[in-house]
Amino acid sequence: STKLVVGDPIVTRYYSIKNAIDAQDVTDLNIQSVTIYTAWAVGIMTLRIMRINIIDYHVIPRTGRWMSTPVDCMHIGDSRDYINIVDSKCEGQGDDRLNVHAFYFTVTEIINSTTLVFEEFNFPDVLNVGVGTRLEFSRSQQQFTIYTTAIVASSYLNGPHTRVFVFTSPVNVAVGDWASVADTPALTIRNFTVANNRARGILVKTRNVHITHSLFNRTSGPAVLFEPSLYWHESVSADNVTLSQNVYIDCNEGIAKEKGVISFSPNPRQSMPVFIDVVIESSTFQLGSYSEGLMQGNNGGNVSIRGNYIFMVNPYYYDTTNPCQANLSSLIDLLPASFSSSFPPPVMTTISGVQTSDHENDLDSFNFMNLFNNFSLSNMIG
Repeated sequence: STKLVVGDPIVTRYYSIKNAIDAQDVTDLNIQSVTIYTAWAVGIMTLRIMRINIIDYHVIPRTGRWMSTPVDCMHIGDSRDYINIVDSKCEGQGDDRLNVHAFYFTVTEIINSTTLVFEEFNFPDVLNVGVGTRLEFSRSQQQFTIYTTAIVASSYLNGPHTRVFVFTSPVNVAVGDWASVADTPALTIRNFTVANNRARGILVKTRNVHITHSLFNRTSGPAVLFEPSLYWHESVSADNVTLSQNVYIDCNEGIAKEKGVISFSPNPRQSMPVFIDVVIESSTFQLGSYSEGLMQGNNGGNVSIRGNYIFMVNPYYYDTTNPCQANLSSLIDLLPASFSSSFPPPVMTTISGVQTSDHENDLDSFNFMNLFNNFSLSNMIG
């Protein structure tokens, strides 16, 4: 039988799933000067919010605890217009710090040129997108490439997981095509601290993203992950992305690791770019021994990485309790018998060495897997 000993961690899981803050179908949601130490589930969970401001929001574990919320710090679904997150901190989550996304649903039936039936894969209310909402469509073979849009005139339930949509004009689609809300929110993050969580720092599935002056410290997976996913049925692919003047420390070294501290990884991959106009600039990257590199890039175009400082810290330690094992006596011209308790051999204290990367020769720093067009690197130090 399994026996616990002093010092073993104990994780208590609750059956009931309740979020600390839950909001749905709200206009102008403002959350300011709030501290959360724990919750049964997510810190902030929202659905279909028009304009969000989150300021001075902190989710941190109490002293002596390893974890704050057991899952996400913030999970924001199908928001509209904008999301602003400023002067906030998420630490010790059991999952992601922030997940911003819409939802994918699929065309199951074509009633006529303006009327379609959709099926969802998350929970039924994600189909209740609202009259006047613009949907974008992609082919079943190129799931993240948009080929047309249509505006919702009306909709009504058709079953537990399906809904009938009537559009304001004819739409030429096929059964099996994918749809998602096209009116995605702009995401602006400033002075945001992410530290010591089990999964990713920020999952970004929206357009017009600006993340600046933020700290990402020891995220298990990528600090920032761009991942439209048909596994989770979460949309959309990001474009017009700026990551500027941020600090990344020892990220992407845990159980959620991918191939880079910054990861562009659609699921599944496509045969053409889906992430367009990306800038990563003026930031500091301290890569850990297992970080896999600065960036993983799949299906991107017009990407620029410039003015960043990138380095590795490889710690090495000398035995200060048994100094003779350090073998430093060979550095001076004395016989071993010359040393005594009153004249011990020289001992080096614990230090760390900084190893910079030669990016002309160290190709593993950038894991480009597939179709990165118009890619540029400049002003790298280290």
